[in-house]
Amino acid sequence: MSNKNPIIQSFEIEKLHGYKNVSIVFESIVKVVIAENGAGKTTILSALDAFIRCDFISLKSIQFEKIICTLYGSDEPLILEKKYINQAQVGESNESIQDFLSICDTNEESFYNFISQDFDRDDEDTVKSSYLMREIYSNSPFDWDDIIEKCQEAYNFYSGLIGEEAIKLAKTIKEKLHGIEVLYLPTYRRIEKPKTRRNAVRPRIGFMLGSNRQIKKQKASNINYGLAAC
Repeated sequence: MSNKNPIIQSFEIEKLHGYKNVSIVFESIVKVVIAENGAGKTTILSALDAFIRCDFISLKSIQFEKIICTLYGSDEPLILEKKYINQAQVGESNESIQDFLSICDTNEESFYNFISQDFDRDDEDTVKSSYLMREIYSNSPFDWDDIIEKCQEAYNFYSGLIGEEAIKLAKTIKEKLHGIEVLYLPTYRRIEKPKTRRNAVRPRIGFMLGSNRQIKKQKASNINYGLAAC
């Protein structure tokens, strides 16, 4: 394990929330991030996940100036400026695209991911080789020329949402991370209830399903674990 190099060398967000820079440097293939509450752990990990999956539109909800990611062995860092992302969202597409997706019974997020990551305006094979596009071809009245034309239209539209530079960046990221699977799990938190008399909570009886599928009673604890939504 120690002989392997990390895929990501560093990841940085400049002017997070408008006033601070946060970064992670990966010295090995394993990285443990420990920081105080509010330091930005979940934010930077969520941003890293969105960045390497090229889900740039989801980053519009985060206030930042620039994201800089350096991959191991790359000569130049990958840079995403917030100005590339405007206030529009997937789901606000024009009526023509909405009608097309409705007829094809296709989720727009999946369609957007294909356009932003896989579609090449100069290579029709990127359309015909796509599982999603083949599904559309098989289950809709559109022929390949219609589908390719609609992809061109969608490319132009989505470029207006996140900018041509972001579209190019998405393709670069996909090329560099080809064959890499991303698994991102939400932050795991331990929550302790205060034990002061003023804030004390009377023990309650909770319920859980046992392995035999019968409901068992369980006394509530002062320590709880759970997955926090990211």
